[in-house]
Amino acid sequence: EILAVIGPGIEAECYPVGEEVASLFQEAVKKTMGDDRWLLDLKAENKRQLLLAGLKEENILVAPHCTRCQGDIFHSYRREGIDLKGQMVSFIEAGYEEK
Repeated sequence: EILAVIGPGIEAECYPVGEEVASLFQEAVKKTMGDDRWLLDLKAENKRQLLLAGLKEENILVAPHCTRCQGDIFHSYRREGIDLKGQMVSFIEAGYEEK
């Protein structure tokens, strides 16, 4: 019955990491760039963990937005670097029905 939304985040194509980070993740969520760097799919990793926790795939929505590419609506340290300005908000809502 649980619904989950994986919000906007950096897409794998925009998120190169070194071997020290990539080695912490399974092959299914990373792809080599061929030069000791990897592209890491954080959205896929979050979805994988939710599925392992027992959520149904149809109850998981993954936002298609990339925070690095869509600078007009999102802030991104990967894009803006140390001069990052602005704010983003995340939230969790739990609801129930009294019977």
